[in-house]
Amino acid sequence: MSILAFGSAKASPGVTTSLLAMAAVWPADRSLLLVEADPDGGVLSARCGLAAEPGLSTLAVAGRRSMPLGELARHVQRLPGGDVDVLVGPPSAEQSRRALELGAGPLAVALRELPGTDVLVDLGRLTPAATTWPLVDAADRVVLVARPRLEELQMLPARLRALTGAGVAPSLVLVGERPYSPAEVTTALDVDVLAVLADDPRAAAALTGEPGVAGLRRSLLLRSAQDAVAALLAACSGGHDDGEVRAPEREEAEVVT
Repeated sequence: MSILAFGSAKASPGVTTSLLAMAAVWPADRSLLLVEADPDGGVLSARCGLAAEPGLSTLAVAGRRSMPLGELARHVQRLPGGDVDVLVGPPSAEQSRRALELGAGPLAVALRELPGTDVLVDLGRLTPAATTWPLVDAADRVVLVARPRLEELQMLPARLRALTGAGVAPSLVLVGERPYSPAEVTTALDVDVLAVLADDPRAAAALTGEPGVAGLRRSLLLRSAQDAVAALLAACSGGHDDGEVRAPEREEAEVVT
């Protein structure tokens, strides 16, 4: 099983939406946990109609000195209509940073010891100095999410150098292929573009619970998420995909409401 940590070089390239899309098509025979560890505050509880607690804040308090085996399970919730567990982050930046200061280290240890479960961690804006670094260090793969636009791409070289200097070799997932193609991004930044998620605003809106928007079934977003999941699992297993990615043939209410 794998821990995959996702972050961005700037705000709002679509990290949380990307993780929800991948969770929707994660292999049905593999347990999955989403961890919301964004120092700027979490959004999953509001988007998914969940309570703000239990979650990261209650776990941080309970495990600030040590985290007994099984403690993590007491603080997770279930995404509506699905079979994916989630550790939601507190909505405010102040609460989230405090929770990470207290609990990122013990949480990282608990995730490494979690039996038989894949973990997708939403780190928000990722820097080596962030309070999320223990989670970065625990990850099997660190992935930066970016849109291939100049204002985002020009921020990546410094972030990539900082991560590489800290001993992390990140990969890149792009949201969309315009105006710069994956090949152009790879050449310009000398970084592995692991996958491309479709820039599909309607499906993204349905996935994040925007009222009055429907249409996840057969969407470009979930179809591209299937390819992204397969690439991530293959990368973590040394090139061999060890799970059958579920087909996105289901209504949006089965992912999140």
